[in-house]
Amino acid sequence: MRFFRLNCEQADRAKVLALMAEEGFACREFPGNKQVMAVTHEPYPIGNSLAHYFGYIYVQDISSILPVMLLNPPEDSIVLDLCASPGSKASQLARAVGPGGMVVANELNPSRLATLRSNLKRLNLMNVITSGYNGRDLDIEGLLFDYILLDVPCSGWGTLNKNPAAARVWTGDKLSSLLVLQKMLLETAASLLSPGGRLVYSTCTTNEQENEDQIYWAQKQLSLKIKEPGSFLPEPNAFPDIEITGPAMMRVKGAQSGGQDFFMATLTKGSGVEPKSKTNKQVFKKPQREFVAFDAEMRQLKSGNLWNFSGNVFYVPDRAWDYLSSGLVAQGIHVGRKKNEKFILSPRMRIFLPEDGEKTGFNAKDPEQVKNLVSGQSLKFSSSRSLTGFYWKGLGLGWLKVKNKRVLWSDR
Repeated sequence: MRFFRLNCEQADRAKVLALMAEEGFACREFPGNKQVMAVTHEPYPIGNSLAHYFGYIYVQDISSILPVMLLNPPEDSIVLDLCASPGSKASQLARAVGPGGMVVANELNPSRLATLRSNLKRLNLMNVITSGYNGRDLDIEGLLFDYILLDVPCSGWGTLNKNPAAARVWTGDKLSSLLVLQKMLLETAASLLSPGGRLVYSTCTTNEQENEDQIYWAQKQLSLKIKEPGSFLPEPNAFPDIEITGPAMMRVKGAQSGGQDFFMATLTKGSGVEPKSKTNKQVFKKPQREFVAFDAEMRQLKSGNLWNFSGNVFYVPDRAWDYLSSGLVAQGIHVGRKKNEKFILSPRMRIFLPEDGEKTGFNAKDPEQVKNLVSGQSLKFSSSRSLTGFYWKGLGLGWLKVKNKRVLWSDR
């Protein structure tokens, strides 16, 4: 069975589900979490739906949703996702902490970092900053996190139903190097965790060496302690096969719930533990920045501002500057370009649509009109501006270019 998370405000929930219904999709709520939906009818892959294209849903394995529920960061908190690509859990965390909170999403691999940034932009999640550090080099000069998610690279033995080759590939020396990497990431996470903070370690493998053994090692070598998860668990009939494998450790057997196998553990740090010293720290040249004013037609967000970095304009949350000024090299969400003193907004940035924009913007009446525009067609529409809001029955989708009394979608 396929699952997805809704990525919208409560006021838009009915419209998003209506758009999906008009495309022929049927779904139902997952027990205990109204933002998680199970697909009951799929006329074509849901990843090709308009709701997905415009970032109103995120397709995700149901077991993969649980680590963020276990971490359970409160609204307005700041969270570190140390191995964040492709962005499934980072985006879930961003929804959990709300616009007043912030997620620092880190990913070393450049191509995976690009995927992470692309997904966050599609989802219009403006309370996330992204970095590309090797885990051992992430250093923010004493700034710590109360909440850290560590979803480590693993052998993937919990996904054998989808990837049977995983058990053959990750053996011997390859597995040994993976275990070393996981320990290094645990060491980094422990050094960045506030005393009394919460760390969730998770994998999609059933291998005890990568799961329980790593948690026992972290308790012995890193002064981390187990932290009971409390009442985070979803309704019992939703996940009938959650096995407790050790103190504050659990393994999800995903077959009955329609997901993959997953391991999770919760840790905390006692007081008086000194951060580890850093070696071989990466050094980056800090780029120059220039403030960019919101266009008069754009809805201005209250939690941050627009900044121009060498022609590329990013939205940076106000809370990011404590970290950026302390040595963290990261970027906000890319929202457009600055060319010849003109700010060119990305059509993806539906979050900046004015609240009453549907009255003057292009308001599609059926999914076919939306699909026609997305496929490259233009439609008749007059406006005095070069950009106009793009809506489906009042649901904001983005911005359309206006040219010769016609509108077109250009996602470039």
